[in-house]
Amino acid sequence: MPKYSVKKPFTILVAVILVLVLGFVSLTGIQTDLLPAMNLPYLMVITTYPGASPEQVEADVTKPLENALSTLNGVKNVTSQSNENYSLLFLEYQDDTDMDSAMVKASTAVNQLGDALPDMASTPTLMEISPDMMATQYIAVDYDGMDIYELSDYVSENVLPQLERVDGVASVSTTGLVEKSVQITLDQEKIDAVNDKLLVKVSDRLADAKKELDANKKKINDGMKELDAAQAQLDAGKAQLNSQKADVTTQLRDAITELDKQIPELEKKIASLQTDLDEANRKLENAKNTSTTLPEVTLPIDDALFASCKTVLAAYDPQYNADALPANLAEAKSDLNKMGAMVNSIDRADAAIRQRAADEGLLEQNMTVEQTAAYLDAQYAAMSARIQALEVEIASLQDSLNNTEDESERADLQAQIDAKRAEQAQDQAVIDGNAARRARVSELSGNLSTLSTTKVALQNATTLLTARQEAETALNDGMQPLQQTLNDTAAALRDQLTKAQKMLTQLNEQRDKLQKMLASLGDEAVDPAMADMAVQLLLSGTEAQLQLGEFQVSSGKTQLEAGKTQLEAAQEEYESAREEALKSANLNQLLNMTTLQQLIYAQNFSMPAGYIEGGDGDDNRYIVKVGDAFADADELKSMVLCNIDGIGDVRLSDVAEVEMTDNADDAYAKVDKNRAVLLSLYKSSTSSTSTVSNASSAAMETMMAENEGLHLTPIMDQGDYIKLIVNSVLSNLIEGAALAIIVLALFLKDLRPTIVVAISMPLSVLFAIVLMYFTGITFNILSLSGLALGVGMLVDNSVVVIENIYRLRGRGVPAARASVQGARQVAGSIVSSTLTTICVFLPLVFTTGMVRELLSDMAWTITFSLLASLVVALTVVPCAGSTVLKKQKDIKHPLFDKVLNGYEKLLRFCLRRKAVPLALAIALLGVSVWRVATMGIVMIPDMSSNQLTITVNVPDDTAKADAFATADSVMDAVMSVDGVDTVGAMSGGSNNMVAMAGGNAATDNTTFTYYVLLGDKAPKAKVVEQEIYGKTADLNCEIEVNSNGMMDMSALSGSGIEVDLYGSDLNDLAAAGKQVMALMEGIDGIQNVTDGQDAGDTEINITIDKDKAMRMGLTVAQVYQQIAAKLTTDTTATTLKAGGDSYSVVIVDKTDTPTLDDIFNMEFETTTTDENGSSVKETHTLGEFATRTTTAGYTTIARENGSRKLAVTSETADGYNTTLLSRELEPQLAALDLPDGVTAELAGETTQVTEMLSQMAKMLALALAFVYFVMVAQFQSLLSPFIVLFTIPLAFTGGMLGLMAAGEQLSLISLMGFLVLMGVVVNNGIVFVDYANQLRIGGLERTDALVATGRTRMRPILMTTLTTVLAMVTMLFGTDMASEMSTGMAIVIIGGLSYATLMTLFVVPVLYDLFYRRPPVNIDVGDDGLDDLPDDAAEFAAETPYYYSVYGDDQTENEAIETKDKKKILVLGSGPIRIGQGIEFDFCSVHCTWAFAKEGYETIIVNNNPETVSTDFDIADKLYFEPLTPEDVESIVDLEKPDGAVVQFGGQTAIKLTESLMKMGVPILGTSAENVDAAEDRELFDEILEQCEIPRPTGGTVFTAEEAKKVANRLGYPVLVRPSYVLGGQGMQIAINDHDIDEFIGIINRIAQDHPILVDKYLQGKEIEVDAVCDGEDILIPGIMEHIERAGIHSGDSISVYPAQSISQKTKETIAEYTRRLAKSLHVIGLINIQFIVCGEDVYVIEVNPRSSRTVPYISKVTGIPIVPLATKVIIGHKIKELGYTPGLQPEADYVAVKMPVFSFEKIRGADISLGPEMKSTGECLGIAKTFDEALYKAFLGAGIKLPKFKNMIMTVRDEDHADAVEIGRRFEKIGYHIFATSGTARALNEAGVKATPVRKIEQESPNLLDLILGHKIDLVIDIPAQGAEHSKDGFVIRRNAIETGVNVLTAIDTAHALITSLENTDIKKLTLIDIATVQ
Repeated sequence: MPKYSVKKPFTILVAVILVLVLGFVSLTGIQTDLLPAMNLPYLMVITTYPGASPEQVEADVTKPLENALSTLNGVKNVTSQSNENYSLLFLEYQDDTDMDSAMVKASTAVNQLGDALPDMASTPTLMEISPDMMATQYIAVDYDGMDIYELSDYVSENVLPQLERVDGVASVSTTGLVEKSVQITLDQEKIDAVNDKLLVKVSDRLADAKKELDANKKKINDGMKELDAAQAQLDAGKAQLNSQKADVTTQLRDAITELDKQIPELEKKIASLQTDLDEANRKLENAKNTSTTLPEVTLPIDDALFASCKTVLAAYDPQYNADALPANLAEAKSDLNKMGAMVNSIDRADAAIRQRAADEGLLEQNMTVEQTAAYLDAQYAAMSARIQALEVEIASLQDSLNNTEDESERADLQAQIDAKRAEQAQDQAVIDGNAARRARVSELSGNLSTLSTTKVALQNATTLLTARQEAETALNDGMQPLQQTLNDTAAALRDQLTKAQKMLTQLNEQRDKLQKMLASLGDEAVDPAMADMAVQLLLSGTEAQLQLGEFQVSSGKTQLEAGKTQLEAAQEEYESAREEALKSANLNQLLNMTTLQQLIYAQNFSMPAGYIEGGDGDDNRYIVKVGDAFADADELKSMVLCNIDGIGDVRLSDVAEVEMTDNADDAYAKVDKNRAVLLSLYKSSTSSTSTVSNASSAAMETMMAENEGLHLTPIMDQGDYIKLIVNSVLSNLIEGAALAIIVLALFLKDLRPTIVVAISMPLSVLFAIVLMYFTGITFNILSLSGLALGVGMLVDNSVVVIENIYRLRGRGVPAARASVQGARQVAGSIVSSTLTTICVFLPLVFTTGMVRELLSDMAWTITFSLLASLVVALTVVPCAGSTVLKKQKDIKHPLFDKVLNGYEKLLRFCLRRKAVPLALAIALLGVSVWRVATMGIVMIPDMSSNQLTITVNVPDDTAKADAFATADSVMDAVMSVDGVDTVGAMSGGSNNMVAMAGGNAATDNTTFTYYVLLGDKAPKAKVVEQEIYGKTADLNCEIEVNSNGMMDMSALSGSGIEVDLYGSDLNDLAAAGKQVMALMEGIDGIQNVTDGQDAGDTEINITIDKDKAMRMGLTVAQVYQQIAAKLTTDTTATTLKAGGDSYSVVIVDKTDTPTLDDIFNMEFETTTTDENGSSVKETHTLGEFATRTTTAGYTTIARENGSRKLAVTSETADGYNTTLLSRELEPQLAALDLPDGVTAELAGETTQVTEMLSQMAKMLALALAFVYFVMVAQFQSLLSPFIVLFTIPLAFTGGMLGLMAAGEQLSLISLMGFLVLMGVVVNNGIVFVDYANQLRIGGLERTDALVATGRTRMRPILMTTLTTVLAMVTMLFGTDMASEMSTGMAIVIIGGLSYATLMTLFVVPVLYDLFYRRPPVNIDVGDDGLDDLPDDAAEFAAETPYYYSVYGDDQTENEAIETKDKKKILVLGSGPIRIGQGIEFDFCSVHCTWAFAKEGYETIIVNNNPETVSTDFDIADKLYFEPLTPEDVESIVDLEKPDGAVVQFGGQTAIKLTESLMKMGVPILGTSAENVDAAEDRELFDEILEQCEIPRPTGGTVFTAEEAKKVANRLGYPVLVRPSYVLGGQGMQIAINDHDIDEFIGIINRIAQDHPILVDKYLQGKEIEVDAVCDGEDILIPGIMEHIERAGIHSGDSISVYPAQSISQKTKETIAEYTRRLAKSLHVIGLINIQFIVCGEDVYVIEVNPRSSRTVPYISKVTGIPIVPLATKVIIGHKIKELGYTPGLQPEADYVAVKMPVFSFEKIRGADISLGPEMKSTGECLGIAKTFDEALYKAFLGAGIKLPKFKNMIMTVRDEDHADAVEIGRRFEKIGYHIFATSGTARALNEAGVKATPVRKIEQESPNLLDLILGHKIDLVIDIPAQGAEHSKDGFVIRRNAIETGVNVLTAIDTAHALITSLENTDIKKLTLIDIATVQ
């Protein structure tokens, strides 16, 4: 490499320029990010469960998810948090898990849970944990003069769209943006008013009954008054009875008169009673026969839609039963059961329609039926529009065509018209192809719409009808007591009527008697007894009347009292019935959130239903859109909820308040005390953070420039951090490079070598950046730190090389040789040094987790920079050194010489007193080890920032206004701090997991996040942090300030001490947590200890007595559902779009929300069964069967791998170390007496540090081993490396001493420094020991060698050390964030390298002197061409016979020495050729060269193909690597003056040089040029064939396409078109028409042709090939080869068989004879290759090549005849017979050998794999066996064709090959193959009885042939393409995709025959072995 670079300076210059160009391109294109691209193996699963407690979330959500996900492949740990309202699961995977695949599997597992999760729970959301989850920028937006409403509109309409359009921006979220919504609040007063109207109608019949009751009550009261008056009259009558006895007659008459009056009155009374009885009976009958009905309810559906729905149900419901469904709307109203059955039928039909759509393959991927319909309609509309547009364009083009007469223009226009018509046809074909599908999908979509609309209407109607029915039932039940009262009244009236009639009879009888007595008293003779009787009768009559009156009064009172009692009972029953009826007869069931939500959603509906034709006279087609969404809130207000007879429409505004609301005051968002909108900008995962930040900042600047008053303030920007880091690292890099150059200048005192090294530094850096760019490494804090670290090391190699070159120049060695030898002398040591440094990073592959993620970029960057520096040191430095050091100055270094002299004295002292340096080193090592044990360890060191984040928490019960006031106070306090530039604040925490998951969590106004930007001259962030704490100490809130800003790495590594408690019982965990908290609070340095349960809400636990509840007909779930429904007060119904804005429609129902005090009075209506088995409705309160307890709730319940966990966390106080505190805590924790079943473990940062230490220890151990192995390889000794390895503990000592001196802690970064030291520190030791060994081998004594080494190597050792150290110094003293992060590493490297270097100069020589007393062994392997150099062993001078021409002046050295002692033979190779096609000619050239060498000739090979054996330097005496052109070959001929040239072994390339060589005067050995031309010249060759009487396909020679078409038409198609003098069949094509001729001739003539083009008649027969050797007299034919494929396939691509299997002996004899004739006629001396076509018994010659062919190695191997050596000997005059061979065709072997071509199509993108006359194979393999079938099978296996796998194959062949395809298909089917075929081939196969599955062509819709191939289930594709240029493009796509998918493809029918033959007749388990080496 050094020698090449010195000899080829311009090559190096080009390489340098290339590196510079690529470097700057990479530098501008490389991504810049804050941290490396970390593939964190974590998934997060978030599930919201509104209203659920942590315990409920754990039981119902977390545990089922854990069970489903914990068993997934690759899951390492499962942790979870069950919080109030949501669940969080964290899945930790193995580090090498493919997270994309893991996400899919986890999603599948979650989906399979199905109904296992509660209905109220949301669908689990899966998120991959990534640094990209953190916002790239937080931006505050405000605008002068705008209020928050105007600002929100402006941000939404202007700012957000422009930021979202920025490249790389994934999303922009907002805080403080006013969101408007429509709020529907149910109004109880309005609802009551509507219900009252309804009750008026409901109570009409109740009012009639009430009137009757009131009338009857009045009658009873009036009757009672009358009876009281009658009773008074009776009492007066009794008093007058005695006084009436004076005048008997008068009294008698009066009595009769009174009776006359009373009897009619009694009769009237009787009639009245009869009337009352009849009326009572009528009312009773009416009450029995008439049921009370309420007003009719109007259903929101018409008859047409109802009938349409039933038609759809009949078609799609698998359980359709017409009898079970309502026949019409009337029956639907009257039978709720049938209505419910119809709803269920709709659900089944809906599912069936969707399933049918899926089964019929109608749906687009991931689309529903409705979405697919909309998509197809949109596609139809788009394509129809495009067809119309094309029609317009065609019309325009047609007009242009009609208006022009220019033929070329007309042709062009016509072509455009045809193209557009073709495009039209293509679009129309798509439309037609989708027409049926679109119609079907539209039909199904319409059916679904019908079902959906009907279902919503039926569900709403069911609600109304159920309410009406319940009211009627209650009313009728209330009428039953009234009926009973009427019944009792009628019975009483009947009884009184009977008594009254009996009394009337008695009175009539008494009146008759009184009248008789009165008549008797009128006689003159009055009997005294009669008079007494009359008086007595009169008195008795009066008494009887009084008794009658008494009876009547008593009867009346009894009757009225009974009526009054019955009336009171009826009144009571009426009141009860009225209450029940009024309770049921209302709209409460309709006016609830669920029903109202469904109704509003169903009305706010708009959907395309399909297309409709225009009708007569209208050819247009219109899309029919059904429905119209609400236009505004007013339209929503007027929405009709229902219609009730007698009341009319009930609208939404009748029952609710509908108003626009917003959240303007819900959230807090301010910037510098001003109201603002905060934007969170997130980048896409593939975009660069820096690029996105810059682009968004530019967009903001543009917006502010265009809009005066607009302020866009980034309050947090990752891009700023990246710029800060990049600038810091680049600054350190430049400063370090400058210091390194200064060091070189000081040491060398010469600007020239300093410039060389200075050049190497940026070159190496750019080279490393190129490697970073192409390996996907971004610029980040770690990769740039690695690059900065590499700056110090990457000059080390260049320093060592240039110093050694400089030293040799100083000793008089010429510049060029000094550059080469100086580089070579140290090449081994710098390669080893580089490898040892690289090897320390190799163990990274064995690490896992955070260590690997963080360190890999740094490791790769350092590796790239070191490799780049090595390449530069061994190429650019020697090249530049040979130029700039041509003139050498004698520069003195007196000061350094004194240092060297002093060092020599000290070194000799140490070598004499070895104990002194060793004791000192061991003592310091001991101190370092002790300090490690007592030093604190951190994961990532703290870093300051110019951005701070503040989290403020106010008490949970703080009112919003008070919370905002507190937030304002914090804002004021922060802004008053010196150095604070900008403060932005917003409500909520910075990491809201529920919000990230898409949950609608309410704004958290108890937590506020502040982003603070510091000014340029602000104090340190830590100072600002403390001042903020001081100024906010008095505020009523908790404040946490993070001064690390974006660089807070605690999220990655944990922060403070964490103790994890594991157990199953929450109470035990809580108790244990309190114990641990008390323990931790007692340790100094641990603060803010918490178990995370402080903020738990108080829980009200309602315990249900299950037995009591069940007796009442209630389950716990029912109780929960009703309570949950009562407590749910709002829901989102739909989205209202008005004026371009969208508003959420929110329904709020607080009309019946219970409080804690009255929840136990909540009523539950149940239905139970009484003792008679009847259903009885009951009402119970919650307090009857439930009790209440109050407990402290858990804020969160954590779990880890199935066990509950409680994490007790803390923070580490300033000045303390977490690791040291954990060491103090650990023993106390172990001694703690925890509750049974609870265990405790240290976690958090302690765990991360422990894992980090273990992995770093593993890395250090492996790195140590690798470094040792490298040095063993370098020193070829097992002992020498141990001496160098002792520098590693020296480096450790120095690094620890540096950390101790600086007061720094151990961290991951400082440990990385130790790792780097391990590789770097040994470099000086390697240089020292390697040079000492060289000197000892050169003869120096051990001590002298060590001293000489120290003096010689001290300068480069010090220089390399100082360059690395000084590069780190800039990092050490930097004050920016990147420098702070890398401080630990810088200290370790500076201290370790400085100390180790010092000790290397003393301790390594001491150890070498102790343990390496025996001199190094120098193994003598002969003369290696070493030149002695002053003070050095030697340099290797390369002497090879390898020559190539270079540009230069006359003084340029010519290394090709002229030789004259032997005859020279010039052997011409094949030159560059297609991959794999030159090996046969290379075989011939090598064996020819060897044969000439054995004959005593000096051999000279000319070949410029590096991928050949002939160009190895040990093949020929001389090798010229020059192009095979006349000009280049002539320069060689002029120099070498060969005695002859051989062209027949280099293929056609060499043959073409025959004429040129003859002109140069070089004799052509073998066949003469004239005879070569005779074989290629058509006319000469035809004459020879005619003389030999050998037939050949007719043909001709042409130069133009027109000539070729004439010949082709004369011969008849198909014809073979090919150029003459070609190799590999290049340019050969089979033409089947004139178009093919034009195309092929054009392709051939792309390369200038010196020879004519051949056109031959294409004969499709068996192709036979023969290679032979002719000595001018006799001919030797080793064998005859047969090609499996018919003619037309290039011989190199064809399967060849030896011996020929299918030709007769007669044909073989003919072939041998034709070969003999041709060889003789062409005067062949050497090799000849002839290709024949055998058609039946006819033999035709198609091509003769008087040279070697590709089959020569094959036929030589399988026949055992060394054809090439034999031909070579014949060329120089030997005869075949004298060489021991019998002329003629040689006997055939007893085995069969099959040569199989090997192709590499899968590696050559875009190549067509179909075989033809042009060669395409890139290799070949050989199958040998005793039988043809087995040999063929072996050959197929060797070529990579391994069948079967799936036993599926595809066939697509030309029509003319159908017959062959049928035979092949039948044979494949017989051995179990399933055949797929294209339509034509499938038809032919099936018609012939071969089962074939037709498959669509690739241009047809899926699934098609291409889908089948890409499914990876196909073994074999047989694709026989049509001949000619216009072959199907489909075939090419099929073959390419098959090859790239790994499917075997055959494109020749004969190959397919051969394959099936081998499969049928060969058992892979019984293959035989043939030792080809024994073939003779």
